[in-house]
Amino acid sequence: MGAQKTVLGIDFGTTNTSAAYVDAKGGIQMVPVTEVDTALPTVIWFAGRDKFVIGSQARERILDDGANTIFGFKRFLGRPFKSEFVSRVRDRFPYKIVEGDDGTAAVEVHGQVRTTKELAFLVIQRMVELAQAHLGRDVDEVVLSVPTHYGYRQRTAIRTAAEMAGLDVRALVNEPTAAALYFSRQHTPPKTALVFDLGGGTFDVTLIQVQGSLVKVLGSGGDAFLGGADFDERMAAYFAQRFERDKGVSLAGQKVVMQRLIFACETAKMLLSAEEDAKVRVMFAAEKDGRPLDLEYPINRDMFEMLVAPLIERSIAPCDELLKRVGKTPQDVDELILVGRQTRTPALRRRLYGVFKGDPNRSLRPELSVPSGAALLGTLLDDIAGPPLIDVVSIPIWVMAPGAPPKEAIKANTAVPSVGRVQLEFAPNMPGMVLLYEALDAGSLERDVLGSVRIDPAFLAANPGPVTLEVTMQQTFTVDVSVRGSGGGREKLSITPPKAKK
Repeated sequence: MGAQKTVLGIDFGTTNTSAAYVDAKGGIQMVPVTEVDTALPTVIWFAGRDKFVIGSQARERILDDGANTIFGFKRFLGRPFKSEFVSRVRDRFPYKIVEGDDGTAAVEVHGQVRTTKELAFLVIQRMVELAQAHLGRDVDEVVLSVPTHYGYRQRTAIRTAAEMAGLDVRALVNEPTAAALYFSRQHTPPKTALVFDLGGGTFDVTLIQVQGSLVKVLGSGGDAFLGGADFDERMAAYFAQRFERDKGVSLAGQKVVMQRLIFACETAKMLLSAEEDAKVRVMFAAEKDGRPLDLEYPINRDMFEMLVAPLIERSIAPCDELLKRVGKTPQDVDELILVGRQTRTPALRRRLYGVFKGDPNRSLRPELSVPSGAALLGTLLDDIAGPPLIDVVSIPIWVMAPGAPPKEAIKANTAVPSVGRVQLEFAPNMPGMVLLYEALDAGSLERDVLGSVRIDPAFLAANPGPVTLEVTMQQTFTVDVSVRGSGGGREKLSITPPKAKK
């Protein structure tokens, strides 16, 4: 009998990365990072061009070497540098975000440009090394979880990062869907559940149905600009204003001091999940008249909840929108599944359980379900009955031919795998070029171009009149394109990625 094969489930997070596997007895185990923790901080400190540290030691360097310590980069992994998304988040970081050779956001450290794919590769590689040291054998297969709102280019970037580490990526799974799959193995009766996933940098909400061993996604939504980091930053902005009012010194523009304040707020926030009172303290936050000034303020849970109340309400709105879109009400939801460390916040849990069924005071470990579900999926992919879940497309895919309006090929919340078909017509001598892009709607200015396809003029000549473009979203969230003609001809087309910067 051969050695046991292990498919690792990896949750590559904005703040922390974790991994799980299914042991020989069918139990789900987390990969230990230290003797007391299973979370690897998604932080890389570059001590030089070829010297780097990953994890908790790197996180400690954010405060004294922020220019060379890279964190939070999952938010712009695979995104075009010139996109609205990157422009909105890049000023939050003390390190230099630049345009890579492929046109995506990259970072510059020690005079060297490193792509976000390379950064993700380094973290994934480290997680695999930890898993292999723990298991005592090689691991070369993986299931990766991704945010629901990740588009084609983001999914391709994380897949490429894992392949750079020598891994066979068996599947990509939306993070809430992975959590739902883990949940489905704990509950056998049919249920409708809402997966509320609020992590360090992103927020996804997904409605699922659990029917026996099958998990079916009914719809998804969320807020790509909402995460635990926003709670920290809201607290930090408040205390910076108080400090300026009390001491007459502004902290605006002082990235290192503000990052220290954000860390202090994050520590206080975590403490307030279990305690009623905490302190926010930053030693030597500023200097005035030659004297160092400390920033130190008490904060209680009531005050914290008041500060973050608008963010909690922002998380409720996508839940309401999702239920309305799929024709459900809160009363139709049998179970609320909380995912992401930010869901430990008591005020958030009270607000959610004021809308949905359940006990806000029950104990939970929201950081475990996503990697566990990904690992579980890895053991089920070869089941002859087929995949144990039905996932959905998160962002619509559009096609546009020259001189014609855009047409929606695959709608949001369409089950995968799926095929979308649109008819296109080209005037004589017109090049058969078609642009593919992702956008929430036809009029959106925030478009993520997947690339273009070229239909051979000889094919168009042999198939006069309208042709049908077929866009296929595979179970693995890869995209294939082909064209069918009026004469019955069919050709597979290659997607040419957007041109890199010159």
